[in-house]
Amino acid sequence: MVWFNREYVWDPNAGMIPSCWPQHPHLVHEIAVLADQRRRAGIATTSDLLEDWHRYAVPAFIDRMKAA
Repeated sequence: MVWFNREYVWDPNAGMIPSCWPQHPHLVHEIAVLADQRRRAGIATTSDLLEDWHRYAVPAFIDRMKAA
């Protein structure tokens, strides 16, 4: 997913979403949830959801992606 890799991955070896992600249904679903959570955090009236997204959602997603 280009937007995630460009905006949120500082170390290419640490958690880039592979270009073959559309061929992996579990990643498709995970990315959809991650993207929706980011969208919702971006329109919230405070930064709390955005902080939670950065602190919890992103690391948890990367861990699950690496384990798959």
